[in-house]
Amino acid sequence: MSNNEQQIKFPDLAPLLYDPKLRTITEVLNQYIEEIDATIKIHPERKIYLEPYKEKIKIYTQKFYNHSSLRYLETLIDEFKFFLHSLGIPFEVYGRVKDVKRFIRKVRSFIYDGLDPFLINDEFGFRVVIGTSYPDTEESIKLMYNSVNTAFEDFFAEKHFSFGNPSPKNDTGFNPDFYPNVFVPKKSLLKGAYIPFVKDYFIDPKSNGYQALHAVLESDGRSIEMQVRTFASDYHATFLANHEQHEKDRYSVGNKKLTPAEIEAKKIRESIISVQYDPELVILNNYYSSNGNTLDRCGLGTNITNPFNNFYI
Repeated sequence: MSNNEQQIKFPDLAPLLYDPKLRTITEVLNQYIEEIDATIKIHPERKIYLEPYKEKIKIYTQKFYNHSSLRYLETLIDEFKFFLHSLGIPFEVYGRVKDVKRFIRKVRSFIYDGLDPFLINDEFGFRVVIGTSYPDTEESIKLMYNSVNTAFEDFFAEKHFSFGNPSPKNDTGFNPDFYPNVFVPKKSLLKGAYIPFVKDYFIDPKSNGYQALHAVLESDGRSIEMQVRTFASDYHATFLANHEQHEKDRYSVGNKKLTPAEIEAKKIRESIISVQYDPELVILNNYYSSNGNTLDRCGLGTNITNPFNNFYI
């Protein structure tokens, strides 16, 4: 269902964030699920989109945003670090559970755009950076591919992970004249069995030079998005391919000049999918700073950059 078929409206989250009786995000989300149910009873015509909205938030709360699932992810990452160390390669691993604000916004955007919100599979995620070379060379690319093949075969398979279906690649059409330091290998070195399940932006970079391998791994009813970069591609993505531009490239309709009607439509879409609240009024047992330098409150703020920040729930 698209926004042209029905005016979509989601229950407001802000009042629950301000409620002094709700002290944690988990309590807020559980109460929010009840609010969605109550809205469906009052407005049954909204059930067609509020029911999947509620179910996706319920899954997020029960399978991802809780202490048990958090320990599962932390343990998995620790074990994966130990495995990579045993390979004798230089690496870094970062992990996160998708914060509440970004998650709800993404679910709303899928529903508003007529997409299935159950295709969202990045509630858990971790990034692996392999190597130390800059810029990339055939050797650094080969090290990355070989490490990934070994990880799939000897780590994730042993832990009974299966592959989830990746979403389509987007924003390809790379021009090497714009980014001469981006090394594009002639072919993928992934094993043939893995190629259908991995989005390979090394052989087909995004227009801004972004490169990585993206794969969805599934186990115990949970999905985990794994992103693999080389040191050089991580440097490029972090400092050269601006993150804000990456988000724009991923979710926008393009860079064409919009008509007044299209501009108005984008404003309406943004007002509906955004999660709006006053962070200074949020009452939760999490990070807080009157100056805004430490604000987080379980991922509702933006100032703390520790990738494990959202683990404090």
